[in-house]
Amino acid sequence: SGESFFSQALLHLRNVNSLSDFVMLEEFLQYDNNKQILLLHRALFGGGLRIKLIENDEIIMRIGPSIFFEHETYDLDNTAIHKNKINNARLNLYLTSLFNLQQGISFLSIIYVQPKFDNFNDLKILFDNALNFKLGDKVDFIIKLQMRYDSLPADNIEKFDLTTKMGLAINL
Repeated sequence: SGESFFSQALLHLRNVNSLSDFVMLEEFLQYDNNKQILLLHRALFGGGLRIKLIENDEIIMRIGPSIFFEHETYDLDNTAIHKNKINNARLNLYLTSLFNLQQGISFLSIIYVQPKFDNFNDLKILFDNALNFKLGDKVDFIIKLQMRYDSLPADNIEKFDLTTKMGLAINL
């Protein structure tokens, strides 16, 4: 029928430079859209630190404080309470944990906490989890679970949602 039930895209670029054995400087750019939450466009850029907490054969943990600037455009009608276009500065704090469970199986968990710089009541939290099975040198099977919380979502959008995905990743 040509009807689209879901449309989402994400492009994320990150550059990381070591300042020491434990501290890195990172810059990032991102573009995404998500029709499920009425987000037509989101572009952001920012930077901060990446700090190594633990690194051994079983686990790698890092924390990253940063700041970013975002521009969002929503698909809302003129009666909406939420603004159609938003420009924000947000703080960003993330914790990433990679667990090597056994040969060829790993679990990656990342939580992002992103309050608006001038209003901590405007808060976004993302919790990304992925179970990764190596199928060969260049192919992985991945099961993902993502939880999203937005304290001030667009009109008629829930504050909390959950998505799951399964697929193959090709490592070039």
